[in-house]
Amino acid sequence: MFPPLEAVIVASIGSFLGDFFFYPAPMFVTLVTHGLQALAISWLVGPKATKASKSRVWFAMSVGAIIDIVGYGLGRAFVYANPQYAILKLPFDVLAVVLSMVVVSVIYFNTSLFKDFQTYWNR
Repeated sequence: MFPPLEAVIVASIGSFLGDFFFYPAPMFVTLVTHGLQALAISWLVGPKATKASKSRVWFAMSVGAIIDIVGYGLGRAFVYANPQYAILKLPFDVLAVVLSMVVVSVIYFNTSLFKDFQTYWNR
């Protein structure tokens, strides 16, 4: 729902701070991964004036999911110097991404959140 710059700031800084305070080892991996993910999704969804089609949203979320899975996989392999650990965590990352995509889709298409956000944003 945010333009690309704002999406990157919210996703990357918010996630970075969460890791910084509670799980600092991968905080820079989170900063880069979630920043790129938010940028790609926001850019692919397109103009914010109208609600995007389901196919466009699912495509954007799929690209974001790939960025998330690859980013965290490479990040874990680098931070922990253990590619086996990254592979072990892969099924959990895929499950988290799929569940997130379903929840976001339900919220985006079946609630008034998008309309409420647009009303607030365009004041």
